[in-house]
Amino acid sequence: MYSFEITSTKILQKTGILDPCHNFITNKKSLEIRIHNRSNDNIILDPGEEIGILEKLNLKEDTIIQAYDVEKNIHLCTMEMTEAMDKETSDEDKETLEAEKYSKLEIGEMDRKIARMLKRLLKKYEEIFDWDNNSIGYTKLLRHKITVQEGTLPISHRPYRISPLEAEHLQKELEKYTKLGVISPSNSPWAAPVILVKKKNGEYRMVIDYRKLNAVTKKDAYPLPRIDDLLDTLGKAKVFSALDMRAGFHQVPMEEDNHLKFLGYIVTKDGVQTDPEKIKKIIEYPQPKTLKQVRGFLGLASYYRRFIKNFAAIARPLHDQTKTTKQVPWTEKTTDSFETLKKLLTTAPVLTRPDFNKPFILVTDASKAGLGCILTQLDENGHEHPVIFASRGLRSSEINYAPTKLECLAVIWAVKMFRPYLLGKRFTIITDHSALHGLLKSPNPTGIIARWITTLAEYDFEIKYRPGRVNESADFLSRLGY
Repeated sequence: MYSFEITSTKILQKTGILDPCHNFITNKKSLEIRIHNRSNDNIILDPGEEIGILEKLNLKEDTIIQAYDVEKNIHLCTMEMTEAMDKETSDEDKETLEAEKYSKLEIGEMDRKIARMLKRLLKKYEEIFDWDNNSIGYTKLLRHKITVQEGTLPISHRPYRISPLEAEHLQKELEKYTKLGVISPSNSPWAAPVILVKKKNGEYRMVIDYRKLNAVTKKDAYPLPRIDDLLDTLGKAKVFSALDMRAGFHQVPMEEDNHLKFLGYIVTKDGVQTDPEKIKKIIEYPQPKTLKQVRGFLGLASYYRRFIKNFAAIARPLHDQTKTTKQVPWTEKTTDSFETLKKLLTTAPVLTRPDFNKPFILVTDASKAGLGCILTQLDENGHEHPVIFASRGLRSSEINYAPTKLECLAVIWAVKMFRPYLLGKRFTIITDHSALHGLLKSPNPTGIIARWITTLAEYDFEIKYRPGRVNESADFLSRLGY
């Protein structure tokens, strides 16, 4: 019995080459081997040029008989080759893909006979390799078990906000891993947020933030082998190989017992508004008498802060109450803060629902009292409607900033806050400080300004100047006396 394999690079580099049968049984002194060129190009071979190697196989008798049973009708192979020449282009495409697949194999300096044996071995078990990144296997050697510390309650972390652009990439990743069988829909008291990491090529990689779960997981100590011991085991080995799982984290199945089998808002055609049932609890909330009650009220009211223009400033006296462990006397300011918040929540405006097919407008302003911003969009008549209000006071390190630097700070803070709305889409920044545009276009920025400009580099925006007398909303938010 003989085995034939093509070795000519002229032939191997061409697509559309139909290999002959690899194994032949004959008692003749000569053997006719046909190689069909179905490509559109001629292959010119020089006289005496090697095109392949024919080897005699010394197999056991039962193996030869088994092979003869398969190969005894040599005309069957020839007939299959003739029929293949008349097949549709789809077969040619399939063969092209097959050739591309094996062209990915990189075999270094190696004895030719050993290299052929290696290729045959790889082809024999080709189903265990991921050739096109569209498949993924899993190991049956072990299962991953998560053991948490005794008394641990389920941990649920709310998802991080992402932009529509990131949401699109995330959806593709979820669909891909669902199709591959790596993940599946579930209902569980455990939840960890997703983080999208941007690769150098612009694509995104989905990772899960398991830090809170890891904090309550019993640690496993697996001893790593010593390097010197590994070197001693090599002996007289001449061929070195390394096999690894391509996506090990997703290829180790979980233990079966580890598988766990628009809240508070009214959404209408006009927009988003507060839920009367939730607001009723705030209205009926008694005047706080303890630090815990103050925190409870602020937590409840803060859920609707997006509806209140000057929430941060109005709630400041109440927040000051929580900065000490001592009991702070209830003053006229804290009473006004408490009652004003309750009143404003009962008359909160209807906010426009964001339309991600329309551009956003970010209105910002800054003063020595604080920062203010409003995210808006235009309606069909060209009128601005608020999507979200936001404001905050200045930190101690920011109080002495120059006016232009403060205005730049307001832009950076607002852009970071509304990143899920702004990333990936062109938007407009409205400011009442004409010098801001020049600062951000500075040819030689240094220090914190350089870092801010770097932060803004991933956004697509234009800056427009609007005088303070016209920019009243954001200006008002920034001057509330924090």
